[in-house]
Amino acid sequence: MIDARHLRRLLLISAALLSAAALAVAALGRLPFAGGLLVGLVLGALPAASWAWIAARGVESKRNRILAAVLMLGKLGFYSGVLFLVVTRPLVDPVAVFVGITAVVAVLSLGSLLAKPEPPKECARC
Repeated sequence: MIDARHLRRLLLISAALLSAAALAVAALGRLPFAGGLLVGLVLGALPAASWAWIAARGVESKRNRILAAVLMLGKLGFYSGVLFLVVTRPLVDPVAVFVGITAVVAVLSLGSLLAKPEPPKECARC
């Protein structure tokens, strides 16, 4: 599993890249595309950040399983609401949302593949 510190670093890198791209696009006068990039950043980063939060707490207890289910349902509601607004109203460019999500996933994938492997942990009971 990816280290939490490394995941945070990758999420910050993707946020910096997409924010810079959104500022550059906004400076050119394409505000819907810039907004779509930022919406894509949020929609792309939220699953990784939330699953890291769930994995850190585990799902062994009933309380943690309920929290994980509530978090997943909340995320689904958030996604459906945001995507409904993007599709039905011309607030942001849907292609830019796709580009933003793809950029976050690409940074996370490449960052996890190119990271140094963690040293093996010694077994305490061996």
